[in-house]
Amino acid sequence: MQALQSVRPISEHLWVGGQPKLDEFAEIKKLGVTHVINLRPEEEMSGFDEGEYVELMGMTYTHLPIRGLEDLTPQQAEKLHAELQAITEGVVLVHCASGNRVGALFAIHAFFILVEDVETSIQVGRIYGLTKLEPMVYELLNSMVADQEGE
Repeated sequence: MQALQSVRPISEHLWVGGQPKLDEFAEIKKLGVTHVINLRPEEEMSGFDEGEYVELMGMTYTHLPIRGLEDLTPQQAEKLHAELQAITEGVVLVHCASGNRVGALFAIHAFFILVEDVETSIQVGRIYGLTKLEPMVYELLNSMVADQEGE
C-alpha cells in the first residue's frame, strides 16, 4: 500500500483519492479494486480515455463528472449513492484530480442521503479528502438548512 501515493482505503470496500498514475492502476487492481468512479470532467483528462483503460484491465468504470461547486448537488449525491449500492462485490475507488471533490461529494452525500447535520457532513468530507472546497461546501450546506427552515 505504501507504493500508492494518490489513493487510500477508507474501508474494506471503498478507496478514495486523487488521479491514479497509469502505473498505479495495475497495483490498485492487485489490491482488489474492481470498480473505478471518476469524478473528473472530460476536459481535465487531456485526451486520456480512463474508462477504456480501466475496462481493458478488467475493472468496471463509471464517469460522474464534478466540475466544481455547481455540480455538488443532491442529484449527484444520489447518483453516487446508487452506484455504490449497485456494487455488491469488490472494492470501489472514487477519485478526482486531488481528492478534494471526492470529499466534497461525500459531504453532500452525508448531508442529503445519510441525513447527517452540517458539522458531521463536513467531518465526513474531510475524512474522504475535502480540503480547499470546505468553506464553500459548508456555506452550501448551511444555505440548504436555511432554505429548509424557511419552508
